[in-house]
Amino acid sequence: VAGPPTVARSAPARIVEGPGCATLLALGAHMCKWPIGDPLEAGFTYCGRPAADGPYCPGHAQVAYKPGAPPPLRARCDW
Repeated sequence: VAGPPTVARSAPARIVEGPGCATLLALGAHMCKWPIGDPLEAGFTYCGRPAADGPYCPGHAQVAYKPGAPPPLRARCDW
């Protein structure tokens, strides 16, 4: 008797982005602060698109904030 068919699962797709349009010096208050590239390499930029409600544009906010995920842990200072 054969078991249920197995389904091969592929790794999640990795998003490859082109260079952003803002450097650290050009990054404004209402611009997306999503880092693009390796900060230790030349050509590192930030997204720079208009930020929605927070530090990221709507597209990067969907990646950064997963619905239903617990909030990040915060350090607690009792002193």
